Amino acid sequence: MMICRRTTARIMISASILLSISLSFAAIAGAVSVKFQEMPLFGSAISAELGAPVDFLVLYERANSTYEVIDHDPGRIVWRFAGTTGDWAIVSADGRLIVASTVDLDLAAKDILEKELNLVMDLLNSVEGGISAESRENAIDYAIYYASDAGIYHRIRYSFSGDFDLSLRVPDWVLMKAKFSVLGSDRDAIDGRSGQHHLLDGRHLTGCDATYGESCSVPSQDVTLWIGPGVHEIEAIQIDDPHQMIIEAITAPSEKGMVLYDDEIWVEERSRPLSITELEGLTRSCGPLTVEVISPKEGFRVDRAMPVKLEVQVNNLCGDGAEGAWDAARFGNDDTGLLLDDLGEGLYAGTWIPWNRRACNLTVIATPGAFGDANSEAYFAVVNGTVR
Repeated sequence: MMICRRTTARIMISASILLSISLSFAAIAGAVSVKFQEMPLFGSAISAELGAPVDFLVLYERANSTYEVIDHDPGRIVWRFAGTTGDWAIVSADGRLIVASTVDLDLAAKDILEKELNLVMDLLNSVEGGISAESRENAIDYAIYYASDAGIYHRIRYSFSGDFDLSLRVPDWVLMKAKFSVLGSDRDAIDGRSGQHHLLDGRHLTGCDATYGESCSVPSQDVTLWIGPGVHEIEAIQIDDPHQMIIEAITAPSEKGMVLYDDEIWVEERSRPLSITELEGLTRSCGPLTVEVISPKEGFRVDRAMPVKLEVQVNNLCGDGAEGAWDAARFGNDDTGLLLDDLGEGLYAGTWIPWNRRACNLTVIATPGAFGDANSEAYFAVVNGTVR
């Protein structure tokens, strides 16, 4: 499935602007576009939706100085974590964040993807992205994972601030790897309950003891041999502070998930991975434009001082109309440029009053954003004709 975002822009036709640009025009008709760098075949990825627009101008400068920017257009910025994992970060203008890797998804790769997603959010906050701690937590909590096969990564998360005794139901799946983690530290309490301890099926899994006035946290534990199919009992004791318990598993593809419950609590898995093939539409750039002069046609013959309707269609590579683009055009007979009206869905129109009688090539240039933006590519189309 391919998902493409609509490109936005403003259109203008102006001879004076074009004369200030050093461009060599070939005798072509139709559309020309730039080929963006191809992405590799990814093995795993994570995506999150912030739901807030991104200031691309500042972000581009910051990302290019910190990492290795690969592609950029008004719809997205792509960079690589050069010098470390080489993973790819893709930030869309609408607030969607993607980190993708050529490594297949396992628990170690998942941890790296999450860490790099946090680095992306750090970079956004450095350019006044305004991502609060709560928004960051929700982005991670509701993130979508992608793997070579759907349904191989499973995660269940439970927030608590006191002791609990819950049941964990594990489906009949083929388990490859499982991990138990607790986020948050626990302090030494006045009542003598120090630290935190966690039990699985009556056996001590992990824990720590805090001395007076201090707090302690617990490391993650491999529980691959602990949580086979069936119902397990999970307990937490000596809890005085807010925590989050996370149980993760890598399995053979399975649509079934874990459930954590008691008489009053029912918690299901919140995120299961999609197939990596579903990431294609999100990572493919729709940014480069195609420009087509609908009217007048190639070989046109128009009369001096007689109104001529100009129509131009501007689309992105995904076939969506580019609304609001800057289109600059010049007339080879030295007529004055003019402004085209945005009719929506990538269609622009205006009225040209030809004046100078001679051969005339009509050249239309489109840029997906404000004209003169150093980060914008130019796309053009030419039709040739005569003013009689």
